[in-house]
Amino acid sequence: MSDQAETKRKLGRSPAYPFIPLSKAIARVEELYATRVGRNAYPPGTFYQTWGVGAKSSTARQTMAALNIFDLVQYEGRGDSRTVRLTELAVKILQDKRPDSVDRRHAIQQAALKPAIHAKLWEKFPPPMPDEVFVKHFLVDEAGYNESAATALLEE
Repeated sequence: MSDQAETKRKLGRSPAYPFIPLSKAIARVEELYATRVGRNAYPPGTFYQTWGVGAKSSTARQTMAALNIFDLVQYEGRGDSRTVRLTELAVKILQDKRPDSVDRRHAIQQAALKPAIHAKLWEKFPPPMPDEVFVKHFLVDEAGYNESAATALLEE
C-alpha cells in the first residue's frame, strides 16, 4: 500500500465515493424530471427546493455531487452563475419505461461504473463477484478505505 493510502487509513478517512447509492441518485433525478425540467439548466438551489432541502445544507451539495459523479447531472459555469442540467444519460434512463429494457439496464450500468471505485471493483472483480470478505479486504488494504466506508460501499 502506498504511504499516502496508509496515512489516509490511519487518519480514518477514505477515498471519495458517492454520498448516496445509485438507486437513490436515480430517484432524485426522477423527482427533478417529474417537475418537467427537461434538459434545461437551472441554479442548483432550484433542484434543492424540489428535494425539500436547504441550499446551504451539506446533504444538498453532497447529493448533487453524487449525481454528478454518476453522470446524471452536469454543471455549467462557476460561482453564482453556476447551473445544473440533467445529462443525456439521465434522460435516457428516465425516459425508458419499458419493462425489462436492455437499453435502460445498460444505461444504468454506465452510470454505476462512473465512480472510479466502482469501475475499479468491476475491473478487479468481474461477475460473479467473490464473497464480500475478499472485496472488503481489497477496499481496506489496497484501496485505502476504512472499515466503515468499505462496509457502506459494499452495501451499495
